[in-house]
Amino acid sequence: MGCYKESNKMTGKWNSTTDLIILQTHRLHSSREAFSGHHSPMFAGPAIQDSRMTVESFVRSWIYRGVPREKLVVSVTSVPTSVTLNQELPFTDKVFGIPVIPSLLTLGNHILSQTEICEAVKSNNSRVLWIEESGVPALFHGSVFVAFDNEKSAKIKATWTSSNNLAGVAIHGLPQDNPNADCPDRPFPILQSIVDAQVCTLCAVMNQSKCSSSFQVVCDYRLPALDEAQRLDASKIPFELCTEVVVEHAVIDANATVRFPSEEQRDVAKQLSGLRSNMKNMVISLRCGMEKGEFVQFMLSRAKRMKLAATIRSFMDEFSFGGVELRCADLVTKITKLQFAHFLRLLKKEMKTKEECDKTVSIRFSAWHTNLRANYDITLLNSLHRVVLEPFSVPLFSDGAFVHSPLFPVDISNKSITSIDSAIRDWERSGLMPSKILLLIPSYGMEQSLLNWTDIGIGRPTEKEYSIIGQAELCQRLKYTGTIRQTHWDSMTVNAFSTSGRWISIDDQQSVKYKRRSFHMRYALREGLAGVGLMSLNEDDHMGACGSGVFPILRSISVRCR
Repeated sequence: MGCYKESNKMTGKWNSTTDLIILQTHRLHSSREAFSGHHSPMFAGPAIQDSRMTVESFVRSWIYRGVPREKLVVSVTSVPTSVTLNQELPFTDKVFGIPVIPSLLTLGNHILSQTEICEAVKSNNSRVLWIEESGVPALFHGSVFVAFDNEKSAKIKATWTSSNNLAGVAIHGLPQDNPNADCPDRPFPILQSIVDAQVCTLCAVMNQSKCSSSFQVVCDYRLPALDEAQRLDASKIPFELCTEVVVEHAVIDANATVRFPSEEQRDVAKQLSGLRSNMKNMVISLRCGMEKGEFVQFMLSRAKRMKLAATIRSFMDEFSFGGVELRCADLVTKITKLQFAHFLRLLKKEMKTKEECDKTVSIRFSAWHTNLRANYDITLLNSLHRVVLEPFSVPLFSDGAFVHSPLFPVDISNKSITSIDSAIRDWERSGLMPSKILLLIPSYGMEQSLLNWTDIGIGRPTEKEYSIIGQAELCQRLKYTGTIRQTHWDSMTVNAFSTSGRWISIDDQQSVKYKRRSFHMRYALREGLAGVGLMSLNEDDHMGACGSGVFPILRSISVRCR
């Protein structure tokens, strides 16, 4: 459908007679115009001549007419739009609105495919610009101006379409999408970007097993410290929204004992054991509180391994835990690979019960553990209850602006940084089954100080110190004068920055408004993962201070149909 008005009567007819309506959002600017523009800008920005001629605006206009969003399909094309400039510009930051020679026919010196775009970018006579506000690239190649979609802009359109519950994406010009892998060295880069990023409306299929759910919604509960402000009482845990509750944490010492960090936390754990009837399963998270050398010596001793397995089982029985989650990944190396596998087998054997369901053993890693096969027995990992992908920050270095657990890779200085998706791909290549992977979503924000408040962006210089912020505090910080939120649709991340130089990486309650159609949940379903989890309940506005109800992030991921 193009850009013209229709009566409500015609709209009603389309709604009743069509399954899908394909919007020509790849034809929002023409080479017949006397000025440069882009045929498919995602969002409006100061450079766009007509703010109505964007994918976002065009889609919203059809929804406003009464067309159900689940019928609407957004169009993307791999074919560039090339025009000749009135005069070659040596350098300009201006991209749109530049005088060009209108073209009714394709000219021989114009760039017509993704392959030609790729080749042109290598030329010293070319300059590529990314228009951040509109989510699209453009190319100056001598006297030729080229508007095109690349892998990043196609991914933005796919994630935005999925998050807004549209029917899907239609791609035009497949023969021009580098089918022979000439340049770049992979075929159909635009199509593949859409396939990688798009998620659909799915429902979690629930099995009838008494021991576990086929799709898990796991809640992390951090045992509060004595002096913790706005502490979450154990009795306030929303058990009805969780298939499991993971209690953080107890510590394994070098002498094979297991203890809570404080007596206060031990008392809360005892209180939790009295609530056992509210839950199918409560799991204790265990950290290895020892040095690397101590861990090596510990694992090399069969007697100590056996003692620890028995101690863990005894500890679990004392506090009525139905499972254990190990967090020792920073200590396991190639040296201890075999011995740690022996320990896991011993621990699994200790989990046997006379009941219908045995106690469970899980393990947690961050996305930075890419090569699991180097340090772990993959067959053994596949036999565990689950392997948890915990929240992480990008960049890894402490003096750069963070972004929280990006779903897709973040581009920093033309380098693709790790993401949830790339970590899962690495784990699958190692042989880990997707059905064992549980994806944790952070409920907190991280605040940093930029060294220069005008030098803004992921990876930009910051002070080394940072602070963790819960949802209740986050929603107040975002109301401060001069605070601006940004959604990065290509990586599915959100951040905010202020004129006072504060940088916050967030998954806040405003982003939850579109994640009620939860992208992370649907991604996990698409990939056949074990489920999703929240880290942690304590930071998820459990007092409802922000006006969105209690546990807003958890509620966004606990609905089974998307």
